[in-house]
Amino acid sequence: MSERGPPTGESIQEFVNSLQDFTPATGFDCTDKRTLRLVSLATQRFLASILDEAINIHKRRRLAPAAQLRADGHDPRDKRVVLSTEELAEALKECGVNANLAAYYADSSKPDGTA
Repeated sequence: MSERGPPTGESIQEFVNSLQDFTPATGFDCTDKRTLRLVSLATQRFLASILDEAINIHKRRRLAPAAQLRADGHDPRDKRVVLSTEELAEALKECGVNANLAAYYADSSKPDGTA
């Protein structure tokens, strides 16, 4: 395994040149296409890492015993992968973003705990 040192001017230029083929899809207003592409790529990478972490959290929760899943309000026989707010909030917390539910957030259960 080779050890990497700090980036050189040549490697940075190669990276910037590789951004020429990247097509951004963002609302970031900038006239410099290279900056726009770099911000778009960084944003895409950040979102991909958050979603990857959320999927890992979901998989770890699915490994819980069936009784625990039922107690948490999940059907242990349901094998669908659904991104829940709790899993997304936990993944965001691990990335340094604090995501709290708004006071007006309504979920599927009633205040007394019934569905």
